[in-house]
Amino acid sequence: MMEKPQSMPRQVTIGICTSSMRPSIKALITKASGLTNVTVRFIELPYNDLDSFRLPCAGLDGVIICHSIQNRRFAITNVMDALYDKFLPHVKQQLGKGNVCVVAHDFPWPMKSTGSSKDHAKIKESHMVNFRDNQPTTFECCGLAMIGGKLDHQVDMDKEDWTQLEAFVRRCQQPKKKVINVFGFAIDLSDPRIIGLLISAIVALIFLLPFAKRFLYRSLEVVAYHAVLFLHVPFICRVYHIRGKSHPVLKRKHTGIILALSILILIYVVVRLHRAGGVVAFLFPLVPFIGLVYQRRMKGTRGPRILGFSTFQWSKPPEWKFPYRFWRHFINAGTSYVISLF
Repeated sequence: MMEKPQSMPRQVTIGICTSSMRPSIKALITKASGLTNVTVRFIELPYNDLDSFRLPCAGLDGVIICHSIQNRRFAITNVMDALYDKFLPHVKQQLGKGNVCVVAHDFPWPMKSTGSSKDHAKIKESHMVNFRDNQPTTFECCGLAMIGGKLDHQVDMDKEDWTQLEAFVRRCQQPKKKVINVFGFAIDLSDPRIIGLLISAIVALIFLLPFAKRFLYRSLEVVAYHAVLFLHVPFICRVYHIRGKSHPVLKRKHTGIILALSILILIYVVVRLHRAGGVVAFLFPLVPFIGLVYQRRMKGTRGPRILGFSTFQWSKPPEWKFPYRFWRHFINAGTSYVISLF
């Protein structure tokens, strides 16, 4: 039965790179070119100053970096005279970790001293353990790392390793994710959850616009008290100690700054929650509105009753105030979540 066009693997272009001469990996290029729907592009890497080299990634779906231990020693990352300490992170950033493969070759093949296949597997495993322990950046920047023998006239590679290499190429054939970086965080625009996140944020803004400023004022007091921000931000320190009816320092000079900072903090938290996944990422923008509805119900009034900014008692802990009771659970949960990231 013929496959449907949308189910067939798409054509991909794999770059095979080396700082050695092309004949040293000729067999690998030939064998990889024989894979279904795969186009191989040979990329010659500079012999010196590889850290400043920028890989031409345009049109590439994945890359296989070949390193000859006879040509440049077994020094890829983290060790003395390592060649790829900056180059590998650059390639990972451009193509993604799952689309990068590293092959260290020109090992004696097969790796056996007594003619036993078990000796070969044992010696090879010992090399891989040392590779992983001594050069961890390599494994952090690539989805597949392996070692092999000669790649010039024939591909000296275990059957299991070649199967993994074929699986690596198939992963590159999968549709690409639309990923953007926001303040260092990768956001997948192809994830359908981002649509729900935007919708919930818009709904929250519609409900919060009439009283967002006052609610942010109240929430600022909680943040300042809980995180001791007034010890680090001068203008918050001044507001904390100036006890006036209208607090002109905050209202006249710093309202815009505080609102902008609050919005940035909210975006930061939402992005983090979205990366964690789950329903919380959808519901988080609605949390302030739900809190105001809860306050209205507790007060028994027709509309949310938010006390004016002039009623704040800066000299007392705000434990009795609604924003503190409301936000403290999220502050504690957020603190635990941030700690878990490290």
